[in-house]
Amino acid sequence: MAIAVTGPTRAGSIKWTYLSTLRSVDLCRAIAVAGYFLGSNFTALFHNSSSVIGGFWSVISGVIVYDDIRTNVLRSAKLRRL
Repeated sequence: MAIAVTGPTRAGSIKWTYLSTLRSVDLCRAIAVAGYFLGSNFTALFHNSSSVIGGFWSVISGVIVYDDIRTNVLRSAKLRRL
């Protein structure tokens, strides 16, 4: 993991960045597990043999939506700071 450091910083800001990254990874992992469980069970109601594919599609959709939300939040926070 690379941490970009520009100018003098405090150790607390690097620690916060690291914890923020860990929190993001944990949230993405939780979205993936919940998405697979819910997607495969929902797909199994209609077609049991393709329930695994439904679970995978749910994981992909959840991770893409989470990444998009995170990107837009960071972008709007940067614009508000200006």
